[in-house]
Amino acid sequence: MRCYWRFVFALMGFFGLFIVYMLRVNLSVGIIAMVNSTYFKPKNYTAECPTLLQNNTDKKTTGEFMWDVNDQTMILSSFYWGYAITQIPSVILLIYFKPKWIYGLSTVATPIFTLIIPAIAQLGVYPMVALRFVTGLCEGPTYASLIALCGYWVLEAESSGVVTFICVGGLIGTITGQSLTGLIIDNMGWRWSFYIQATVGCVWFVIYCFVVYNRPVEHPFISDQEKNLLISSLPHNQPNFRHKRVPVPWKRVLTSSSFLGFLIMVSAYNFTWYTLINCLPMYIGSVLGFNISQNGGISSLPYVALFICNLSAGVLQDFIKSKKILSNTNLRKTFACSGMILSSIIMYCMIYTECNIPLAISLVCLSVALMGFAGPVTSVNVIDMAPAYAGQLIGVCNLFNSVCGIVAPYVKSYYTQTGETRKNWENVFITNAAILFFGALTFALFGSGKLQTWAILDPELENLVSCKKVESEGVINDYRS
Repeated sequence: MRCYWRFVFALMGFFGLFIVYMLRVNLSVGIIAMVNSTYFKPKNYTAECPTLLQNNTDKKTTGEFMWDVNDQTMILSSFYWGYAITQIPSVILLIYFKPKWIYGLSTVATPIFTLIIPAIAQLGVYPMVALRFVTGLCEGPTYASLIALCGYWVLEAESSGVVTFICVGGLIGTITGQSLTGLIIDNMGWRWSFYIQATVGCVWFVIYCFVVYNRPVEHPFISDQEKNLLISSLPHNQPNFRHKRVPVPWKRVLTSSSFLGFLIMVSAYNFTWYTLINCLPMYIGSVLGFNISQNGGISSLPYVALFICNLSAGVLQDFIKSKKILSNTNLRKTFACSGMILSSIIMYCMIYTECNIPLAISLVCLSVALMGFAGPVTSVNVIDMAPAYAGQLIGVCNLFNSVCGIVAPYVKSYYTQTGETRKNWENVFITNAAILFFGALTFALFGSGKLQTWAILDPELENLVSCKKVESEGVINDYRS
């Protein structure tokens, strides 16, 4: 049976993101079991849903660490401090080094540091903050280097489906991290939730080293047929293309309305994403009243819905593109804007759920699921606009995304400083709904699915390129230098 190595790459990319997201969110659930919540409960705290609270019992109701809400916010957000700092350096790394080892080493660093969380936690809040900060530093280049690899291994005709498949590894990792962490804690204790999940990451890295290569021409086992297919589709895969350092036209990039529209849309999407993955377990535990094992499972439900919509949207976009029903620009705008606007409307409706637990959970799941229609666009649109610079531009986007990861928990903390109450959480939902809507509106006005003129490679690469005709809509659909 023939092995298609571009799909092996996609699978390894999927599991790489699965691991880093699983280990990124497991602390969001684990910290609930680690902290003595009764010690720092606000004086004016009242149960929002007493029936559920009275019927729920935990095997262990309090943890061993005296970390208040500010300490917890600092620990959870410190990861993104480090993550933000390494976004621009990751762009520089991709200029000078090949993406295989950048992606592999930045991914395996997360499980290595996760293994020592139980030991570092004993030392106090600030050692934990330092550990998470360093973890973020090391994980920073992950996404940019993965997108750079996609530029060599993903065919244009398969881009929406394959890139979406790879990126939903993060969603599945989020689902697994939240649900599995709760189960492990309930049965084995919170320390084992870190040990078990981190070990999976280390095993992934060993396999990755032997099956993933930087470019098809470097792969020792790829068939000539698949290699030629990738070379003809992606001209920079030519054997005599020597990983030339092509300078990014930063002035034109940062003054491009299309790129800035994309950047604002992605930042709005990720602000809500980081609010949910870091803070949703607290809402489900404190406002809806579920215990730790139930919390993990319920926290993962929105991401199951998001996974289904995200993957479906990617496949559907490839289908529409193949049938030429919509131009690429209208295709990206339709999916991103409709998903984010509908999601913002549903999120705003959360303020009317009161203590209707099934309705609250259903609306959260629906709101997050609708974000899934925008998910593929947040990943693949930068490849539409600038395939040659995709890794570098994703690094810039991730800089802003990681700032969102820093700010989002503090915004939530600001609204809930008087207690984790339903009324305070209404403000959290309203803020995130407004940000989603603004991001969608900006992309509708300025977004593009065209290859940008500033993204065309240097003229001296002309002999490497096979030009295509400009499509009738005006899309620059070639890689002409």
